[in-house]
Amino acid sequence: MAILKDMSKGWIPGIMVGVGVTLAAPIIIPALGAALRPLAKSVIRSGIAIGDKVKEMTAEAREQLSDLVAEVRAESLAPAAAAVQSSGSAAAAQPGVSAATPTGGEEEAYPAGKTEEKPE
Repeated sequence: MAILKDMSKGWIPGIMVGVGVTLAAPIIIPALGAALRPLAKSVIRSGIAIGDKVKEMTAEAREQLSDLVAEVRAESLAPAAAAVQSSGSAAAAQPGVSAATPTGGEEEAYPAGKTEEKPE
């Protein structure tokens, strides 16, 4: 008798619960799945909305950073451009010398009135 009392307190209730869950699973799982489907769709919908918002915020931050970089480049190139302009105007101010093209073209500075002789 003592053995039966020990078995009813130990592993027999566990086995009975397992058998009950196994028998009830085909009924419970589809019902549970149908109940959880709207919740899963809502979670996915929220995730998509959050992803779209993150993309939008990233694009805005990228644009602002690009504008900032362009502004810094323009400011750092401004002193160099001013120096080129002042050296170009100084060369033009010298009598007998014409300035080279600022775009880096093929023209070169020649004494005023003289041009490069081209072979025929």
